[in-house]
Amino acid sequence: MGTTAPFHGPTCLYRLVDANGTLLYVGISNAPKERWKQHAADKPWWPLVATRVEEWCLERGNAEKAERVAREVEKPRFNCINPAGGVESNDQIPKEEAEAAGRRVAERLVEDISAGTFTPDKLLPPRPILAARYDESEWAVATGLWQLERQKLLTRATGTGTSWPPRRTSPTSRRRI
Repeated sequence: MGTTAPFHGPTCLYRLVDANGTLLYVGISNAPKERWKQHAADKPWWPLVATRVEEWCLERGNAEKAERVAREVEKPRFNCINPAGGVESNDQIPKEEAEAAGRRVAERLVEDISAGTFTPDKLLPPRPILAARYDESEWAVATGLWQLERQKLLTRATGTGTSWPPRRTSPTSRRRI
């Protein structure tokens, strides 16, 4: 669950969704933005998150009930119900393995770009196509794209796609130049 300290006030039930509308994760927290920072730091699936949906409950107990129902009914991709009755994250693969797969994708993508397979200022193929091309999971592709974005080698825009070289924006207007 989102926080371990007892808290009885307003609590956020949040849903993390990918660009295709797939529910990735459901959680609760009284400080969702801080919780998302934790997820970004330690969840290998974080690069897949495109949308964050917040639903505030007046009491933590109500949020906990809503979270249980959401996990059971909506079946988010990276949550699982623990046999002991608690809820835990299901990351499916260790972080180190996910990062290594992401590095493999990033290296192959840079090789393909260097070889002219993908042309500048055109969108790269969607994740499922890149996953098939490199024989890796979409998760590995998302991680590789995230790694290249952090190196400022490409630009990703939710709902638009991934492009290279990175698009430059004006610092004041945030418009493309």
